[in-house]
Amino acid sequence: MALYHIDIYVPKYVLDAIPKRGTMRLTSSEHALEQAAKKGFTLPNIIDFSTAEAFEIQTEERYHTRNLTKVVFRTPYDKVYDLCLAINTFKGIIITAWLNERTDNHATLYADKYDRR
Repeated sequence: MALYHIDIYVPKYVLDAIPKRGTMRLTSSEHALEQAAKKGFTLPNIIDFSTAEAFEIQTEERYHTRNLTKVVFRTPYDKVYDLCLAINTFKGIIITAWLNERTDNHATLYADKYDRR
């Protein structure tokens, strides 16, 4: 398994595999539904990749091929917040979600947890 962050390093073939157009129907995990209810936000049924920005990508090797297993997207939510969605890209399932202020400058980014190759 490899974990990449857009501000640190992502191989070109991984960047190329991230959807950038079109939409995907989504379902939500119990955890994502609990987080949304607890924090008071709603989860989407569809993601529009043209307005979503991928920032964390997890890959896994299967049958000698590296596949995307999780992509975390940042999407517009309201005037103050963006909605961050960790999505299992094979199944279209929201694994978890949270609101992030639009002005967040990633000061708490833990660079050591991400791959650099």
